Amino acid sequence: IITLPDGRRFGIVIYVTDFIGAHTKGELVIAKISKLAFDYYSKN
Repeated sequence: IITLPDGRRFGIVIYVTDFIGAHTKGELVIAKISKLAFDYYSKN
């Protein structure tokens, strides 16, 4: 659950299956998706 600057909250779930690559690369992809969602909902 993520709290936005205005106090609203949202949850995000990212399921990863059959990922081929380094564990850290998968974490980076999840972090980027989470940041995109945070930025979008912070502005809207």
